[in-house]
This record gives sequence, structure tokens and C-alpha cells, in this order.
Amino acid sequence: MITSFALNMCLKSEGSATFAMIGIGFGGVLNCFLDPLFIRGLGLGVKGASMATAISKFISCCILFWPYLKKRTATSIAPRFFRFVWQDFKEVISIGSTAFFRSALAVVSSVLINRVAGGYSTSALAAISVANRVMEFPFAIILGFGMGYQPVAGYNWGAKRYDRVHESLTFGTKLSVIGSFIMGALIFAVAGPVVRLFNTQADAAVLSLGILCIRLQCVALPIHAWTSVVNMFYAGIGKAKYALLISTARQGYCFIPALFLLVWIVGADGIAATQALADVFCLFVVIPLGIKAVKFAKYGPEADKKNAKVATA
Repeated sequence: MITSFALNMCLKSEGSATFAMIGIGFGGVLNCFLDPLFIRGLGLGVKGASMATAISKFISCCILFWPYLKKRTATSIAPRFFRFVWQDFKEVISIGSTAFFRSALAVVSSVLINRVAGGYSTSALAAISVANRVMEFPFAIILGFGMGYQPVAGYNWGAKRYDRVHESLTFGTKLSVIGSFIMGALIFAVAGPVVRLFNTQADAAVLSLGILCIRLQCVALPIHAWTSVVNMFYAGIGKAKYALLISTARQGYCFIPALFLLVWIVGADGIAATQALADVFCLFVVIPLGIKAVKFAKYGPEADKKNAKVATA
């Protein structure tokens, strides 16, 4: 898995985004077919699921290795190139910390909200679990779009084509907000049937709380989409501290206060509204950094110097 992720990013960095997508995507599609075959067809149960995942990951890794073995890439992989370079290590850690803390805080926030919901009732816990599973679909699309946008910002920033940096930021912002608004509207409209689909035994409490949670997150979905674009912009141009500040907001220092504040005020309904309110809280961080991002996109590294001159004056 680690090798696959590394090769996937290397291929994307040299412009082979389509092949990188095929390599990662094929493993996921293959897993969908192998799971039922191994679990039910061969009667292996949970062991079959594990085997299917392992085989899929291995084949995906082989596909991603293929262009390197055939010398069809701009870069090469060879033992003589393996050496520890502190500057490279530091840059990888600083930029990679954004994704690391985003994933880590997603786990922490999930544990917290499940424990709080479980403290109220099993219905509240079931409702939150269903809502989170439903919202994983638009969240995954937003994250995928952001990951696709990030190298575009990085390519043009490195090439000092700030006109393209600004153009891509504008395009990314518009498309992500409009796209998320459409996705949010569609999911908002079918929230009831979707909750029943994920939980056929849903009682009235689960249904009501699940629909509330989904619809509130749908309303806040454009905020999440724009936040993701600004986050990926800073990660793409190497401004790790700004990217880290944004990535730790949504499910970190904005989410945790929102959870306990809403539970204290409105009880179980507050659990359903936590993520939506956390997205709103994020605006206090993202708006000023978004304005700063536009200046970076227009003026490049000179934006910091211009800001310093204005502050001095």
C-alpha cells in the first residue's frame, strides 16, 4: 500500500495522472469483485475479505510499477538513487503533515462523536453512523477534486506561471462550490430514502436524527468544498503552515468545541449539527487565508513582501 501511494504520487508529479488513476482505481474495482467471490463463493468469510484486499493491493502496485520497469517515465527507480537527503525529508514531512493530521483528526473526531452519541442512545449512534457513511460519498469527491487540483497549482507555481496559478484557483473555487451545491441539493432531497437504504431497521428516532444530520451537512457542503481547495492550494505551493492550519480546523479545533457546545445546548440534535457548525467555524480561518491565497496566486512569492510593506506603512 505504501509503495502504491508513493508511485501514484510520483506518476502524477510528472503528468501521468491517467495512469496513476488506473493503477489505484483498478485495485479498488478488482476488490469489489473478489470480495463476494472469496467471502461467499469460496466460503472463506472474513479471511476471504482480507485475501481479496491483499491481492488487489498487490496487483495495483504491480500496475503502478509497470511504466518504471518499461522505462516509460521521466524518472527512474534504481538502488543507486536511494540516499537520505535531509532537505527532501524535511519537505516531505512538512507537506505530508497536512494529510496526516487531517486523517488522524478524522479518526479522533469520529471516536468522540460516536462516544457522545452512544451516551445518549443506540438510536443516536446509529443515526450518526448512517449519516457519516452517506456523506462519505460527496466528501470523497471533494477530496479527490482537491487532490487533482493540488499538483496543477504546484506545477504552475514552480514554473512561475502565476497567471495560471490564479486561473486554476479561480476555476477550482467556482467548480468545487457549484459542484458541491448540486451534490448537496440532491442528497438533501433524498435524505429520507437514503437513510432507510443504509439502515432498513431504522426507527423514527434514527430516521429523524439521521435526516437532520445529512441535511445540515449538505447545507454546509459548499463551505467544505471551498476549504478543501484553499487547503490544497497551500499544500501545492509548499506553504505547509497555512495548509496545516486549515486541515486541522474542520475535524480538530473547530469540530471538538462545536460538539461539546451543541450537546450542552440542544442535546442529541446538537450531535447531528456538529459537523455543519464546525464547517461554519472554519470560515473564520479560511476567509482570511483564502484572501491571502488570491494574493499569492496573483503575485507569487512577492505577495508576502507586499503584505510586509503594507504592514510597515
